[in-house]
Amino acid sequence: QEWTLTISEALRTNKIDVKEAFLGLSSKDQFIRSFQMPLLNKSELDLGIQFEARKYIPFKAEDLTIDYQYRVNKKSAKMDILYVAVTKNTLDSNISALSEAGLKVKAVEPASLALLRILAITKQLNPKLSFVLITVQDAEVEFIIVNNGFPYFGRDIKLPQPSAGISEKTQGEEASFGERLASEIRVSLD
Repeated sequence: QEWTLTISEALRTNKIDVKEAFLGLSSKDQFIRSFQMPLLNKSELDLGIQFEARKYIPFKAEDLTIDYQYRVNKKSAKMDILYVAVTKNTLDSNISALSEAGLKVKAVEPASLALLRILAITKQLNPKLSFVLITVQDAEVEFIIVNNGFPYFGRDIKLPQPSAGISEKTQGEEASFGERLASEIRVSLD
């Protein structure tokens, strides 16, 4: 309810007259997993991905809305899979809030992938390069490694919360946060 009012007020205040929206879900509202599988033909693909994803997702398949992308990795003779799942309850509540604000949801995607798409569309990103997108919000960190335009690896972690203030203890905590973040970046890149 509060989110709906905030959206409605922002649209009205800024004189934005739109009827459709793209919903970018934060990493805490969804599961993004990357994995490799043996090469499968199209008739086996859905079943194979669902079987593999059960290892990573702690919910029943019937409680989720899922999507995936894949590419054939010629070097390894396997398939790279990017799997995204959201609980139906989370998706329904987000779509409902936007609907109540007068917006029709045209598409849903992870917010980090939406950012990558926007950067590519505005030509601020060369999709043929390999790079890492790291987002840090409070103590939550999301890594996405993109290889030749394909989100190859995704990982969410929670680090100790950085503190505010200028005490010796706080400086030690900040160093600890920075050190842990650097360590997690190294692990993810490996």
